[in-house]
Amino acid sequence: MCGICGFNWDDRVLVKSMSDSINHRGPDQEGYFTDQNISLGHKRLSIIDLSENGRQPMYNEDGTICLIFNGEIYNYQELRPILEKKGHRFISNTDSEVIIHAFEEFGPDCLSLFNGMFTIAIYDMKKKKLFLARDRLGQKFLYYYHKDGKFLFASEIKALLQYEGIKKEFNNQTLAQFITWAYSINGDTFFKDIKEIMPGNYGIYDLKTKSLEIKKYWDLENHLTTHNHPIGEKHYIKNLRNLLLKSVERRMIADVPLGASLSGGIDSSLIVGMMAHLKGSNIKTYSVGFGREDDEFPYARKVAEHCDADYNEIILSYNQMTSSMPTVLWSLEQPWARPTLPAIYHLLKELKKHVTVNLVGEGGDEFFAGYNRYQVFAPKQTYDPAYEENDFNKKWWSDSQKYENMPLDEKSKQITSGYFNDDQEKKETFSEEILNQIPEGTKIDNTFGKINSNNNQLNKALNFECKTSLPGVQLIKLDRLSMASSMEVRAPFLDYRVAEYLQKVPGNLKWNGLDKKYILQRIAREFIPEKNAIRRKLPLQVPLADYYKSDFIDIIKSTLDENIISKRSYLKKERINKLLTRFKENPHFTSSKSTAPTSDNSLRQLLFLTNLELMQKMFFENDNLKNPNLNINNYL
Repeated sequence: MCGICGFNWDDRVLVKSMSDSINHRGPDQEGYFTDQNISLGHKRLSIIDLSENGRQPMYNEDGTICLIFNGEIYNYQELRPILEKKGHRFISNTDSEVIIHAFEEFGPDCLSLFNGMFTIAIYDMKKKKLFLARDRLGQKFLYYYHKDGKFLFASEIKALLQYEGIKKEFNNQTLAQFITWAYSINGDTFFKDIKEIMPGNYGIYDLKTKSLEIKKYWDLENHLTTHNHPIGEKHYIKNLRNLLLKSVERRMIADVPLGASLSGGIDSSLIVGMMAHLKGSNIKTYSVGFGREDDEFPYARKVAEHCDADYNEIILSYNQMTSSMPTVLWSLEQPWARPTLPAIYHLLKELKKHVTVNLVGEGGDEFFAGYNRYQVFAPKQTYDPAYEENDFNKKWWSDSQKYENMPLDEKSKQITSGYFNDDQEKKETFSEEILNQIPEGTKIDNTFGKINSNNNQLNKALNFECKTSLPGVQLIKLDRLSMASSMEVRAPFLDYRVAEYLQKVPGNLKWNGLDKKYILQRIAREFIPEKNAIRRKLPLQVPLADYYKSDFIDIIKSTLDENIISKRSYLKKERINKLLTRFKENPHFTSSKSTAPTSDNSLRQLLFLTNLELMQKMFFENDNLKNPNLNINNYL
C-alpha cells in the first residue's frame, strides 16, 4: 500500500511536503517527478518485489508514461504474459509495471482487466494528460481540488491542505449528509472544494486546457438481477465457494509477513478456514480482547484449532482509547461516532509488529445481509415452530409480520446509518439552516427509495449499502486506520467478481428464516466448526461502560462546553445539554459489565458531536497541518 499525490505545476518543495504528510502510508521508499506541467509524489509500502525495481514513479520503456500507484492488482501475474506477447518489456516483478503497459495497450479500458484495490495516477507526457482512477468498490481513496486553474490530488485530504492556496472552509452540506447517513453520498468532503473520486470512476485532467472529465467505468447496480431466476441452491453455493476461494488465494500473494484477523464470527473465521485449506497449516491469526469474560477468544481459539493455525491473542487496554481520539480523527479526516474505532486503531497498530499484510472479513455483512436493519427487506418466510422456541425467535417473527406491510418509504428510512434518524432529534440538535442544506440527490426519497421500487427488495437494499455505506463507513476505516500503522489490509469478500455474482443470488439465500448470511453459513461449514458458522453476529465487545464512565465524560464536558457550542451556528446548545445530562444519569452506567452504556442512540450522538468539535479545532482552526499536536489535552 502507498500514498500518492500531485498537482499541475512544477514545485518540488510542495510535492515533497504533501508526500511527507502521508509518510505513514509508505515509509519504505519515496520518489518524485516534476516538469513544467506537473509534480508527482509517491510514498511506498513495499509488498511485492521489495527491490529498487519497485520504486515509483515508474515509467514505460521510452519514459513517456509515468505512474504512481496505491494498492494491489491481485491478478497481475495473469496479465503480465498477455502484455509480454504484445511486445511489452518488464524490468520488475511488480503489479505496478503491469498497470503501465496495460494502459499503454488499452488506455482507460485497462481498468476492466484489473482485479484489485487501487488508486492510480498516470501522466502521459506526449498528450499532456493525467489519468486518475479508483477501484470498483472504493477500497482505496483519492481526493482532488480543482479551482482557478489549479488541480491537486492525493490519497488523503491532509496532503492537499499542505497547499496554502486551498482555503479551509467547512462544508455544511457534508454535515447535513452525515446527520442522515453517517457518510457522504455524492463525493463531497467536510472541506469545500475538495471532493473524492467515487468508486468505479476515473478522471482525465487535460493539462493544456486545465479541464477535468470524470467517467464511471463500473457500477455494481448494472449487475443486479431484479427478478429471481432460481437455478438451485447447490449451484449458487458451488459457484460462490469457488469464487471466494480464488479471492482468498489471490490475496495471499505477498513478499512480506502475512496474517489474518480472527474474531470467531463467521466472516473472519471463513477467511482463515479458506487460507488453511489453501496453505495447509500455520496461518498466523490474531484475536483481540480486553481481558474480560465477554471476550471472543474461546470462539476464535476453536477456529484456530480446527484450522491448525498459529493463534495469537492481543489484550488491549481501553484506558488508551481516549488519548488516541485525535489520532483516529486525524487519520479519518471526518468526525466519527463508532466507539470501536480507537480499539481497531490499537489492534492494527499492534498487528503491525507481527505482519505487514492482514486479511479481514469486511464486506461480509453488506453482501450477505448480516445486519439486523436488513430484516425489513427480508423475503417473506413461512411460519416455523422454531420461531416459538425463545423470546428472540418470537420477536423476529413478530417483526417480520410487521415489516411485511410496511410502506417502501418507511422501509427506506431503516437503512440509514446516521446517528440522528429521528426527525425531532435532528430539529432539536441542529439548526434549520443545516438541515435544509442536504443536497437534493442525497435525500432518502431520492436515493434508496428511488432505486428500490420493484421486487427483490433485499438485494436492492444490499446493493445500495455496498455502493454507499461500505466505502463511506467500513472501507475508509480499514484504509486509514491500517495505513496509520503502515500496514496493508486485504478483504477477500470485496473481490469484484464475488460482488457481481452476489447480485444474482436470490435474497432468500442471504436471509432465510432466522438465518442471516444463509448461503455463507452453508459454505462455511466445509471450512470451520459448525457452531462458528451459525453463530449470531456480535460487535467487537468494547467495555464501554467502564471506559466512558471513567474518563470520556470529562472529554465530552470539556469539548462541548456551552461557551464553545455557542460559537457553532449549526448546533443548538439546549439539546446538547440534555444529552450530557442523560449521559451522566443513565442507569446503565451502574454496571461495570455493560457493553451498551445507553439504551438509545445518545452515546453515538455525543461521540459524533465531540469529534465534530475536535475536527473544527484540528483542521479548520489549526495552521500547523504539517506536524499537528495529537495530544488530547491540546484540544480541551
